[in-house]
Amino acid sequence: MPRKLTSTQIDYLQWIHAGNSIHFCTEVSNQLGQIVYSSPPTFKKNHRSIFNLLHSGYLSIKEEYSFGIRWAILFINQKGLRLLEGNNG
Repeated sequence: MPRKLTSTQIDYLQWIHAGNSIHFCTEVSNQLGQIVYSSPPTFKKNHRSIFNLLHSGYLSIKEEYSFGIRWAILFINQKGLRLLEGNNG
């Protein structure tokens, strides 16, 4: 039985679904582990919530390079979309 998501986790899914994105630096550099948002979230940020969504399979990763630095871009996948549809319906 899946555990219930927190309100922050739901906020993140809705925020990403609305067209925003989260970039996580995966390059061994002085930026390693840095999290950058495409626009400031309108809710309280919680990095653990992001990692739990990723671990639970609601987010997926696409890697891109920007100025030679590797970034993991987190996006909502089908499982996350189904969850949002279930919460709205």
